[in-house]
Amino acid sequence: MLSLIKLKLLSFSLILIITTPVIANPIVINEIHYDENDKTVRAEFIELYNNSEESVDISQWYFSDGIDYTFKEGTTIESGAYLVIAESPETIDELFNYSNALGPFANNTSLRNSGEKIVLRDSEGKRIDQVDYALGFPWPTVGDLRGTSEASPSIELINPSLNNNLGGSWRASGFPVTTATVAGGPKKFISSGNVWQYLDNDSDLTGTDWATDSNNEDNWKSGPSQLGYNEGDEATLVGDGDDDFTTAPRAITTYFRKTIEVSQVDGFSSMLFRLVRDDGAVVYVNGIEAFRDSMPEGPINAETLASRSQGGSNERNFFEHSVSPSLFINGTNVIAVEVHQRSGNSSDMSFDLELIGEVDGEISNAGPTPGTRNRSYSLKAPPQIRQVNHLPAERELERDKTILSNEEVLITAKITDDEGIAQVQLEYQIVEPGDYIEIEDPRYKNQWTVLKMLDDGANGDVEAADDVYTIK
Repeated sequence: MLSLIKLKLLSFSLILIITTPVIANPIVINEIHYDENDKTVRAEFIELYNNSEESVDISQWYFSDGIDYTFKEGTTIESGAYLVIAESPETIDELFNYSNALGPFANNTSLRNSGEKIVLRDSEGKRIDQVDYALGFPWPTVGDLRGTSEASPSIELINPSLNNNLGGSWRASGFPVTTATVAGGPKKFISSGNVWQYLDNDSDLTGTDWATDSNNEDNWKSGPSQLGYNEGDEATLVGDGDDDFTTAPRAITTYFRKTIEVSQVDGFSSMLFRLVRDDGAVVYVNGIEAFRDSMPEGPINAETLASRSQGGSNERNFFEHSVSPSLFINGTNVIAVEVHQRSGNSSDMSFDLELIGEVDGEISNAGPTPGTRNRSYSLKAPPQIRQVNHLPAERELERDKTILSNEEVLITAKITDDEGIAQVQLEYQIVEPGDYIEIEDPRYKNQWTVLKMLDDGANGDVEAADDVYTIK
């Protein structure tokens, strides 16, 4: 008799929203491609990401474990940028159309398919980052082709602010895999007249998470576009900072945002923004600047003035900007815009935006993503599950852990979440000898027994509040 087992858990807020870095490393190992389906293809690579706000000089940094490679003098990684080290840069260019990979790995080194330790050190030998990836849970399973991708999946860190030495922080590239034939026509995600959240109280949101966290609605209002004041064609009248539309000075910056759902990101050849801005604007996708229009270069804050005034039809026309689909993720995306005035004496303000994605052909999201944001990137992370064990309940200290048919089973799992764990459930099915329950079988959905796992130091749980949950 066999049992099918699954764990179900909830953090206190259902899911962790990543707003601040959990790790302090400026440079993180962000993607690893170690097991290609065709073993004759030298497609292995390691991707680094600069998770800091400054450019980092990695001259003479090196990998001490996993592969042999030393970075040449003058090698830098800009803030928010990626650097790929490849077994064969030519192969990476051919497979993924990425021509900036460094390499090859030195001394004919390669990555083990069974798992191994990768260690990055600086020029003085200080350990900068380390990933001990493994084959099997809690690490993603890769090595076979999926969907229509020409390469087998890599493993991708779902967010560079997570602890990348925990398997639960990684997914196979493009997880969950989707393959579909999509129509060649455009798909409109945002239309003129859609409802936006806006903040019009002369706040300065510089350095906050306003462009990623749409759940923080303190003082935010909402209304359909076009949004603005003193133009006469507004669908929503937006405040000018003090709600006195007859006198200056007026607020320099007004903030707007909304969420959209996107699936099959890889099917889009481009994402077209159509923007009305009076006077200037900066547009963000999931907190990353996509483009700016009529704004100066360099850092900006709420007092930064637009680079030009708009007049006549320029106040009403849509201006087009195409951006890469790699800025988007499968699932919920936050589109955020800050509109800036040319001066505090500006008489009016206007904002509207449309977003259109163009798609073509059969697509799959399963392939690796060297040199760009991971397909599995997410602003949300589930609790981390690891160290799952099952032992005979009365003989857990014995060397022979074979479970007999008449014995109770002790099941333990270490489960953590930065916001705490509200509840852990164990769900299991009994499968009789000779039987097989497929996913499509109605019994798979219905015949589950649910038990609560506890971390209370009782009923087999060794120590209370040690993050190890137990059931027997």
